[in-house]
Amino acid sequence: VDECTQQGGLNGNHCHLNTRCVNTFGSYICECLPGYRRQDKFNCVEMDECKSGDHNCHENADCINTLGSYHCQCKEGYTGNGRDCKPVCNQTCLNGGECRSPNVCTCRTGYIGESCEKDLDECATGLHRCKDTTDCVNMPGWYFCKCKAGFETKGKECVDIDECYLNTHSCHPTARCVNTPGHFRCECPVEGDPDCRLSCMFEDRELRDGDKVSPSNAPCKLCTCSKGVISCVEPPCNCSSWRPGVVSELCCPQCDPKQSCQHQELQHVTFRSGEQWIYQCQTCECLYGEFDCWKLECPPLTCDNPMPAGPADCCPRCPDDRCGFANLTKLIASSSAEDVGVGTTCLYGNHVYPPGPFKYPSRECTTCSCKVSFVASHYVPYYYYMHLVALQKTTAIRTFLILSCFIQFREDQV
Repeated sequence: VDECTQQGGLNGNHCHLNTRCVNTFGSYICECLPGYRRQDKFNCVEMDECKSGDHNCHENADCINTLGSYHCQCKEGYTGNGRDCKPVCNQTCLNGGECRSPNVCTCRTGYIGESCEKDLDECATGLHRCKDTTDCVNMPGWYFCKCKAGFETKGKECVDIDECYLNTHSCHPTARCVNTPGHFRCECPVEGDPDCRLSCMFEDRELRDGDKVSPSNAPCKLCTCSKGVISCVEPPCNCSSWRPGVVSELCCPQCDPKQSCQHQELQHVTFRSGEQWIYQCQTCECLYGEFDCWKLECPPLTCDNPMPAGPADCCPRCPDDRCGFANLTKLIASSSAEDVGVGTTCLYGNHVYPPGPFKYPSRECTTCSCKVSFVASHYVPYYYYMHLVALQKTTAIRTFLILSCFIQFREDQV
């Protein structure tokens, strides 16, 4: 007898609402309809999948219970069908940055800003590993180390230039030039020479000790003669006290709002005179209210298996760090320049690592160990390169050294 064909009675079924009668041999059962759970043998009640967690809504979606079912709706700031929700950023994430939360771009290493439009200046923030004999030179997205004035590149090191031997010093002919590391000093004989003068020879003229003068080709620089040694510095610019129309302030164009430049795409982003940024795989620089762009110079790769440049990349890059430090911007935001210096973290393969062992991405069988208070620097001669100087529109050749920091380890023992 098929009890499911009849409701109630001796030969019928007694399945109530929210159930479905299923005939079996000699009897029947009451199955719960989808979205309902069993209350007893003949009754089923509505099931709240949202409360029970028995749903497949995305973590950034709200679960809304309905009669016998549910539906998913992406939270504010996200878009999708509820089962797959992606964040929405009103701004464009540039330079490989990704929108990973509403209106927040997660920037790649070397970039900062609301839209990842600004270069992170590793030199100014102290996030570099240049030796004492080198200067840090910031580049859009990276940096390199070059020998300081008074040093020159020989092999892998920066060695002192003997200004006295080369006769490139500023000592008066009556004084004696004494070479020092990276510089020189002028001395008069110990026994005394009434004709000896500790004045400076500068641009074919003599400056008395303590005189100050600006070079003929750089009127904004100020050079001082100190006991025969001439030293020149750029004037400090205090934009908080800057006043338009003052002649002395012409040497500080970065303080003049009229000398700034607007980003090509982000209308709310402006750059001061002298600042650089990257746009459509070009390096752009603002100079006196106008900007010029040229082909982006890619940083040297420090890994063995670089990834090809993707749609959002301008240059090939190394695989993301698997130790959780792929995004340097997050580390910088939560730490001061001193906190990420030598002794607290290690820089290896363009990544910052905390003290302790870590896996180097391009060497699967190598375990490196970052030792507290230890980091080693190694300078590798890179290449001579040609670069259009935006201001003079001339070609300049610069020789520089690329920094390659490494943690000491022996691969042959792994």
